[in-house]
Amino acid sequence: MATLLGNPEIKDAISSNGFIKNGNQDNIDGLKYDFSLSSRILKAKFKQPIDISALPETRKVDLVIEPGEVVFVLTQEVLMLPNDIMALLIPKRKLSHDGIMILGGLSVDPLYEGRLLIGLYNLSSSAYPIIPGRKLIAAQFYRLSESEKIDISKPQVRITDFPDDLIRLMQSYKPVSSEALMNSVSTLESKFDNLLQEFRSKDDWFNKLQDSMDKQEKTVDKILEGLEKEVTDRRTSDQEVERKVEGMRGEIKEYLKSSYKTAAIIGVVGALVMSALFKWVLEPKQAPPVPQQIFISMDSIKKAAKDTSKLGH
Repeated sequence: MATLLGNPEIKDAISSNGFIKNGNQDNIDGLKYDFSLSSRILKAKFKQPIDISALPETRKVDLVIEPGEVVFVLTQEVLMLPNDIMALLIPKRKLSHDGIMILGGLSVDPLYEGRLLIGLYNLSSSAYPIIPGRKLIAAQFYRLSESEKIDISKPQVRITDFPDDLIRLMQSYKPVSSEALMNSVSTLESKFDNLLQEFRSKDDWFNKLQDSMDKQEKTVDKILEGLEKEVTDRRTSDQEVERKVEGMRGEIKEYLKSSYKTAAIIGVVGALVMSALFKWVLEPKQAPPVPQQIFISMDSIKKAAKDTSKLGH
């Protein structure tokens, strides 16, 4: 069973022959050792790893972890773990209180050699200063029993600086701060409100258009009703005119009939008179007829007119 190394063993670990190189007695905290931040950092703004000690004073203002930014750092201490020692890393509580989150593995296998490579992510809304020598992360060390030892091959890479693939990643990395995210959310909310307002405006416009169309439909209905009434009235008027025309036709027929009768009577009377005159002219030897002989009775005229009327029918 693995056993936790105590304070004396940690002190021995930071001695010249120990497995913690560049260690500091002041960083021993009971059963833990606090690793410190070195002056070697990898920040996206610089594109390349830099040494803070070599940075001009005018650039040291950029030595902060911006809100939403990740910065990779190396520890001052170098580990040279034997095959029976492993370490468990414990983030410092003070870092979490400052809104800094530790990124990376929290265990170190036996035979590990090199500095600790740690990512620091600022999830707060304030910039966090990068100060070399600041306590970064604590470690507890365990000695493995004989039964727990396994064949572990020694790592081929010894971490003394930032790996090339991590440098390439940071060269294209763009921090996304919580403030920027909040601004983006606020912008999206504003756009959504504008879209909602525009939709409501279009909805109001549609309702107004619908009301207008309803009014137009009612107007058209009234016009159609008026046209139907006009058609009905005209049909009734045409029928009335047709009845009047039929009446006039009847009157004309009656008038024509009476005209025929009058003409017939006149014709009959004229014929009788002409007949009497012809008779008188053709018979000169006879004595002149008395006026009564050429008198035509009304009965004869009526009879002749009646016969003529029958002929007209």
